Amino acid sequence: MRVVTIIILIILILFLLFQIFYYWNKKAEALNNLKKAETELANAKQSEQAAIDDLKFYSNQSNLEKELRSQFNYILPGEKMIIIVPSK
Repeated sequence: MRVVTIIILIILILFLLFQIFYYWNKKAEALNNLKKAETELANAKQSEQAAIDDLKFYSNQSNLEKELRSQFNYILPGEKMIIIVPSK
């Protein structure tokens, strides 16, 4: 009877140790996921700030016109474009 009780206690202790190890690994995994999420959040905040800065910049009509002219060769009606080719 005493041997059976000891065997049951050993099995119970092994089961509890397995559960502790399992949840310890889950905790480490959760902490890694938290760090990844915090990094993604910081990147998203940087992207948001860059978008807000761009919005403020392009809200100014003269800045928007400058960018249109430089990137897309935009000209106003009645203007003529002159292309200067450098000599060799």
